[in-house]
Amino acid sequence: MATGKALTLSLGCGAALAMFLLSAAPCFVHRMCVGVFKVINTKSMHINIHNLNTVLVGHTNIAQEALNYLSIRAWACPGALLMLAATGACRGHRDPATPLYGAFAQYATNFVLDIALIFGVGMGIEGAAAAATIGQYVGLAVVLRGLVKQGDLALQDVGRVPSAQDVGPYLTVRNPTYIVLVLR
Repeated sequence: MATGKALTLSLGCGAALAMFLLSAAPCFVHRMCVGVFKVINTKSMHINIHNLNTVLVGHTNIAQEALNYLSIRAWACPGALLMLAATGACRGHRDPATPLYGAFAQYATNFVLDIALIFGVGMGIEGAAAAATIGQYVGLAVVLRGLVKQGDLALQDVGRVPSAQDVGPYLTVRNPTYIVLVLR
């Protein structure tokens, strides 16, 4: 079944993206700090390397919090890509309600867990990241449940890896579109 193969492909791409983000997170946080520093100092027209070191070293707590947040949120990448594929499958089967229920479940879970983890448990930024990540998977579970319930997804098809023949048409049809969008 095409839906199962699409979900398997999404899971693989999401896992690869999560691993990339987890390995490159320190570089992203460093570049983000440098970018913010440049924006702040461009406005004041006073840029020097000593101020850059002060920002990066003096605010290591902020950089560490950003790194922690990014590291936790990276685990949501497979869920986000699976949610996109599952939502597309629902729309392809003319079911706009199931993705709506999934989004509601995601945001409701995020809201409740934000309050519980940030204020109740005192996890702070890590709690916000965990709440958003868990919410992502709760919403995905609702959408997948809807697909299975309607008979649009067979669970035994989820683990099947799509062949090159299955993926090939998407790459050949979409590439000119991507090139046009990038060159704009």
